[in-house]
Amino acid sequence: MGFYTSATIKALESAITEDNIRMMYYQCITYYPGDFVHRVLLYEDGGTNYHRIKKGSTELADIQNGKAVVAVQTLEFNKEEVADVEAFVANFTKSALNELRNLING
Repeated sequence: MGFYTSATIKALESAITEDNIRMMYYQCITYYPGDFVHRVLLYEDGGTNYHRIKKGSTELADIQNGKAVVAVQTLEFNKEEVADVEAFVANFTKSALNELRNLING
């Protein structure tokens, strides 16, 4: 991630990052999966933002201009196949946060 290392450190220190990742995993569970990619963007200042984009859409200007990178992303899941939503969200949120920690630890 290069110069985003310090941004990732700041993001991990903020409770908003975990909230955004958790929200992403709640939002990706739907009855009609397949049309969208859900993700959390990381900005240079360490801020994060949940974003959903339709597959095949033109990329966001913030990413095109180098102001943000996709820190975490997921496809959609069928709501009928997710038996325990709370456990699903908790497990994937923990995993995503660990992946971000591993990025800064090398």
